[in-house]
Amino acid sequence: MLSDFLTLEVYFGSENAALYFEELAEKYEKTRIEKAIEKGDLKCRTITFGPDRGRILTWLTEQGRQNATP
Repeated sequence: MLSDFLTLEVYFGSENAALYFEELAEKYEKTRIEKAIEKGDLKCRTITFGPDRGRILTWLTEQGRQNATP
């Protein structure tokens, strides 16, 4: 999962490599994502405006980048 984020960062840059929590939960186990957030590998924030208001964006932290790098 972390390597998927790292791949996105390579192609789109770290500022554009956020994914919605719900979409991640469909692809990976929800508990796996929650554990990565608790460990500090992923960070998340709820969108507070616009058409995606209430959705949760998730992205890689610096620690997550280091852990995703082989």
